[in-house]
Amino acid sequence: MKKIFFILPELATGGVEKNVLNFSNYVSNLDIKISIIYQRSADSSFQKKFNNNISFIKIKNVRLLKQIFQYRKVIKEHKPDLVINSMLFVHFVLILSNLLLPKKAKILLRIETNLKQDIVHKNKSLEKILFMLFGKIFIRLSDRVICSSKELYKNIREEYFKNTSNKLFLNYNPIIKSHHIPQFNFMPSHKFFNEQNKVFIAVGRLNTEKGFAELIELFSKIIKETNLTGTKLLIIGEGGLYKSLRESIDRFSMQEFIDIIKFNDDFERYLFFSHAFICNSVYEGFNNNIVHALNMGLAVISKDCDFGPREILKNKEYGLLVENNIQMKEEILLQSEKDKIFNMSAFKRSLDFSVKSSSQNFLKIIDEC
Repeated sequence: MKKIFFILPELATGGVEKNVLNFSNYVSNLDIKISIIYQRSADSSFQKKFNNNISFIKIKNVRLLKQIFQYRKVIKEHKPDLVINSMLFVHFVLILSNLLLPKKAKILLRIETNLKQDIVHKNKSLEKILFMLFGKIFIRLSDRVICSSKELYKNIREEYFKNTSNKLFLNYNPIIKSHHIPQFNFMPSHKFFNEQNKVFIAVGRLNTEKGFAELIELFSKIIKETNLTGTKLLIIGEGGLYKSLRESIDRFSMQEFIDIIKFNDDFERYLFFSHAFICNSVYEGFNNNIVHALNMGLAVISKDCDFGPREILKNKEYGLLVENNIQMKEEILLQSEKDKIFNMSAFKRSLDFSVKSSSQNFLKIIDEC
């Protein structure tokens, strides 16, 4: 039986975590033993979503370099065939841990974001220095590197595997579980949802790269400059910027028009009854939530950032791409004038990113390790 370990520093509801959840649950019913290594648990309910035959191994929440011996101990004791991780600096630690072992595991790196932009936006100078000095070396030391979008794959190949790409693979995130057209009988209980309002919705971690601060400011200007009193913005997410984003809503006196709620398991209902989905990200690796929005037949307006949105939407075939805030404002205004209809072609496009197809392709990749 093949033993696969996934690394999740924190058990919480996020894009990377959901990808691990969906893949783990799919393959754990096969002849594969799945274990999750984690340091922190922010959401006790998240662990319960994994199949019962998936095990969890908690390690101490210590500084990055001290984690070398934590991971070395776990790998030595449990002897996994493959360790899969999506965090770049955890990858550094895993490579070093593995080098200290007589019997080594295969180390696989999943790249789900724009690495350079991610480093630029990090506040920790040590991580920036480590990346500049050793990033290329450690990425190349991976046994496999898997990218979540075609454009990301091309970028990583050009940056790190120009002369050889036999370690580099493309695999879309495992997102859509059902091929059935969604059906919801009643609206969410949130105050924004009624027959008169048009709710624009955005979903993601509350951090700088998702562009929520800029979106709140832009939406505030739209409300103040127009007569669209029935137009609302709902943000679903959690993260370090929650307090400052709330303060922005108060500062612009937008409490009646903009709200933020936490991630919840019923978020697809919120998408289904919304008027349009907005992605205002500075950069992406993919963007699972655009796919979820398409799956709910929703109109999508996205910044044309690297990487992901352009590829998912096939250059405006399944949604709108904008270059800047001026265009974003124009498209929000245009969309607010339209009646909502279920976009069947968008729904069909979302099925290209199913859990089944992604997981089966992933299995082919790791079988060759």
